[in-house]
Amino acid sequence: MSRFALVNFVPPKDVANYLGYSQGLGSISAVLKQLNHQTVLFNIDQRSDTKSFEAAAYCDAVMVYLTTTGYPLFRYAMAQYWGGNLPVFVGGPHAIALPEVLAMEPHVTGVCAGEGELTAQVLSRWMHNDAALSDVPNLFYNDNGVLQTNATGCYVADLDSLPFPDRDFFPYADVLSTKAGRLVGMEFMATRGCKYGCRFCLNPRLLKLQGKQMIRRRSVSSIIEEVRIATNKYRYNGVIGFHDDIFTLDVAWLNEFANRFKKEINRPFWCNVHIDDIDEQIVRTLRRAGCYRVLVGIECGNETMRKKALGKHLGNDEILYKISLLKQQHIKIVATFMIGLPGETESNLRESVDFCRAIAPDWILLSSLFPFPGTRLYTQLVAEGRLKADFYQHMNSETFYSASLVYDQGILSMETLQYYFKNFRKMAGVL
Repeated sequence: MSRFALVNFVPPKDVANYLGYSQGLGSISAVLKQLNHQTVLFNIDQRSDTKSFEAAAYCDAVMVYLTTTGYPLFRYAMAQYWGGNLPVFVGGPHAIALPEVLAMEPHVTGVCAGEGELTAQVLSRWMHNDAALSDVPNLFYNDNGVLQTNATGCYVADLDSLPFPDRDFFPYADVLSTKAGRLVGMEFMATRGCKYGCRFCLNPRLLKLQGKQMIRRRSVSSIIEEVRIATNKYRYNGVIGFHDDIFTLDVAWLNEFANRFKKEINRPFWCNVHIDDIDEQIVRTLRRAGCYRVLVGIECGNETMRKKALGKHLGNDEILYKISLLKQQHIKIVATFMIGLPGETESNLRESVDFCRAIAPDWILLSSLFPFPGTRLYTQLVAEGRLKADFYQHMNSETFYSASLVYDQGILSMETLQYYFKNFRKMAGVL
């Protein structure tokens, strides 16, 4: 039996950065516990958290869920605490984006480029000399200065065969008791994968690694059983949240879910939807199931910029029509917008404000454009010389919920960005 430190580098705690439940780490923990290993979670948001860095080092191995914004803390941890002292494996979005780079960094044992359940299973055998690193699916690793790449695109096809994600190792009761926790609610995931190719998103990279068959969904029975067990265990009576990239991809599945969830669980829930994917029937089905809030990605008010810069082929009239369908069913709307897009002018920013006012969402999630490694936007900006390929090593901010940009936008001044970031909601009439 081994003791694994599961590490999540997170942004500093503030209003914009809510520490929610990590579905990925929860699933890895459940898989390892099923094999009779122990797991300990460390959510680390600052260098001064010496206790967590040192405690993780006393485990048998470290498994890091790494985002791009968490990279500076990861590099610090490797240099000061973990490097050379124990095996360190890295997964998560940044690992999927740049596995060949991370694998060659000093003292990194291996990098998982894809979903991690199968990888974790074989790595747990490697810990006991029952497998070689070359046997581990999805793994990139450094073999005496030579990059080795194992089979990629490996994942669990039948999501129902996985154990329910582990919630016991997470400070769940504390999170649910906060104001933000009550708003977000108890979080679940019924599907994995997304069929769209947004230029700012990592999903196209995953599609390339895993193929279109990567879009999978659990059975309705499985997700309802998990909700029932978790809500009973924590005596939870609040909101349910479904973190699927797009909850409405399968209409037949959604109909079955609506019929059973309302009858067997009967809790209000929120979910993510894609405007292009909803119609009157789907919206009515969501409402019948108990959906009271959706999150939709609008991003900006200029159609051409939305299409060319972001890869979202949505017309403003279409968006307004779909929004009206949601409002007719009294479903609240959280809309995401970005500022600082390539080529964006102050006139374009005003277009976004005006379009947001026309949508009249109940709330806005506003961020600055962040070209994550592994995305098409990142590749474009690096090729144009407007973004350093290793920008993540020198970031001034640990979150994209700020007015700062990591690339040369070339048009908007910092003062203009800060003004719109601070005043966007008020200007759009969303308070």
